[in-house]
Amino acid sequence: MWYLFCYYEISGYKLRILICKLSKIMDLKLLKLKIKIQWLMLTGRIRKMEQTIQMPTEAQKFRSALISFPLQDEFFRLALFSFKKILEDADLRAIYILLIPEIYKSLYRHSMQNVIFYDPLKIETVPVLKPVELLINLNPDFSLPVDQFLNTVKARYRIGFKSDFSDIFYNIQFDAGKTAVLERIYHHIGKMIST
Repeated sequence: MWYLFCYYEISGYKLRILICKLSKIMDLKLLKLKIKIQWLMLTGRIRKMEQTIQMPTEAQKFRSALISFPLQDEFFRLALFSFKKILEDADLRAIYILLIPEIYKSLYRHSMQNVIFYDPLKIETVPVLKPVELLINLNPDFSLPVDQFLNTVKARYRIGFKSDFSDIFYNIQFDAGKTAVLERIYHHIGKMIST
């Protein structure tokens, strides 16, 4: 086991202080991210989620939904394929807003009007969106800029993937661990929309 020591010299004496295990230094990125999220919550730039929600007891059609597509190519293609039928058969009374990374503009070939293409590095330039009933983040990996932007959109039901910080951003979470098949999760989310 490796340890990190700091040496201080006080009036000729060397003082050795054990800071932490070296393996904990690897967690500094995670600690930095946790501190940043806590700061954003304290300053009000990230709202805290409602602790409880009432799930409808019967099938409910959502009148408005925001769907944020993944940043990674393989996940984007899978999400686009999984939601293709839902987007084609979308209820005309429902408003679906799609948030798609700009690099996938050529891959998206649907004729929906409410599509917002954005640069993931400049997502803060996307105008704040109107409240929706359902917000879905299809990105299985945590991305602070995207999640922070989605936090600005008011939604009663917020669906995302489980991470260290998902409790802050989502009230319905799916676990895309090592054994989960992402296609099944996307299919399940799609069934929630189309019921």
